[in-house]
Amino acid sequence: METEEQSVSDKVMAAIDLIGRTGAKWMQIRFSEDEEPVVWIAVAGYTERGVDGPMQVGAGLDAESAYMALCGALIDGGQCKHCGHRTAFADGPERGLSLGNVCRTEWDPEKKKYTQSCGGREGKEKAG
Repeated sequence: METEEQSVSDKVMAAIDLIGRTGAKWMQIRFSEDEEPVVWIAVAGYTERGVDGPMQVGAGLDAESAYMALCGALIDGGQCKHCGHRTAFADGPERGLSLGNVCRTEWDPEKKKYTQSCGGREGKEKAG
C-alpha cells in the first residue's frame, strides 16, 4: 500500500523528469525563511550553469507546490510536439476534464509520471 508521503515523492520525481523533458539543463529548489510564510522556489535553467540564458521559476508554500508551479509555467500555453494542440498542465481539480483542443499533461498514478492526453502519438490530427 502506498503512503501519502510516497505519493508526494513520486509526483515530485515525475515533475523533475517532466521539467527535464522540456530541455532544462539544470534545476534547483530554494527556500526563503526570512519571513513567514516560508516560500519555496523551483528554478530551471536552459543553458549551462554560469551562462546567461533563459530560466523559469515556480514558487509555492512547500517544495512540491513550487515544482508544480514550475511545471505549469513551462507547460501552459505551449504547443504539443506530438499532436500540435495548445498545452496545459493539469495537476488540480481540472485533471481529467475535457479541455477541448488542448493537450493536457496529467499525473498518471499507475505509471508514476506525467503524460500527455494525446498519448504522445506523432501525427495525431492537428487543430486547424
